[in-house]
Amino acid sequence: VKDCADRINKSYEKVNILILNAVVIARTLTRTKQGLEQHFGVNYVGHHYLTNLLLPKMKESSVTEEGRIIAVSSIAHHLGKIDMKDLNFDERKYSGFSAYGQSKLAAILMCRYLADRFENEGVNIKAFSLHPGAIATKLQDDTRYVKFLFKMFSFLCKTPDEGASTTIYACTEDNLPSG
Repeated sequence: VKDCADRINKSYEKVNILILNAVVIARTLTRTKQGLEQHFGVNYVGHHYLTNLLLPKMKESSVTEEGRIIAVSSIAHHLGKIDMKDLNFDERKYSGFSAYGQSKLAAILMCRYLADRFENEGVNIKAFSLHPGAIATKLQDDTRYVKFLFKMFSFLCKTPDEGASTTIYACTEDNLPSG
């Protein structure tokens, strides 16, 4: 994440739009090399870290053009509960669905916080989180139950292009309220 941010900060004069869309979903407890529960580490901490590393350039850029931070989240945030005493599932029983939901809820809360912060600071950046819908990708292949549901209800799934349309809308629509 740091290498990516360093390359962006060195290579680009301005950063106006940041789309946070890296995601994992797994059924077994896995940890990042930093020791974080994988969902939380990838789906939230990585996004938070990248945002903070790019934020100075985004703030500079927002003087002349509105900036936007978009976190691709999930309706699965309803499955999550943020347990500040046990973010890594060291004590509580592990559930891939709960871990995924926790990471997506954290992303939503980060955007809500950023939206309020930018408004209070008078910074010309909006922050959004969104649920793109059920998208037919390989993401769900690691989770048998979800893979089964996606196959059973494939007629309800969006293509990757259709799924991206929600994110593109958040990047380009003029009258979206931040948060």
